Amino acid sequence: MTQHRTARPTGGGSTAPVAHRAARARRGRTVAVATAVATLLALASACASTASADESGAPTGTATQAGSTVRFGKPFEYADGLFLTVKAPQVFEPSGEAEGVEEGVPVRVRVQVTNGTKEPYTPSTLSATAESGGVTATPVWDPAREIDTAGPYVTLDPGGTASFDLGFAVADPSDLRMELLPALGGYDALVVTTD
Repeated sequence: MTQHRTARPTGGGSTAPVAHRAARARRGRTVAVATAVATLLALASACASTASADESGAPTGTATQAGSTVRFGKPFEYADGLFLTVKAPQVFEPSGEAEGVEEGVPVRVRVQVTNGTKEPYTPSTLSATAESGGVTATPVWDPAREIDTAGPYVTLDPGGTASFDLGFAVADPSDLRMELLPALGGYDALVVTTD
């Protein structure tokens, strides 16, 4: 004899077939999945809002220190306390080891850096370019005369000072314009001129 069974919940007396309960269970799972997806989308939207706020220019790090234009010999202090003075260019006689002196008049400029910031500063991160008589000046490296193309590889603690010479081969020593960047980032250029 074959028995037909109809699934019945225990204790409730309901006669809902198994297929009907399965459909309700699927709807419940669908609602749960939809809720989870909505939650994930809301979280993703919040993350995207935060990212776009950062990408739209909200400050995420240290502000750039504004530069200026000064004459040779006049000190300049960045807002963070880094202090630079560039003395007037002096013509010099290059040694036999000098590089970059093939064209132009070799000049040296004395740069003094005082670290008035609250953090250590490395003068080797300072770079300089120059223009003379409307022509780009050639950097000069002359180790025998202690002339380099960047600052020294030392660390200045807050309050520390370093002086060093940079060299250029220029068209006209009386018409010199230098741009100094104290570091690879975080500072605008300090422009130093003879006029």
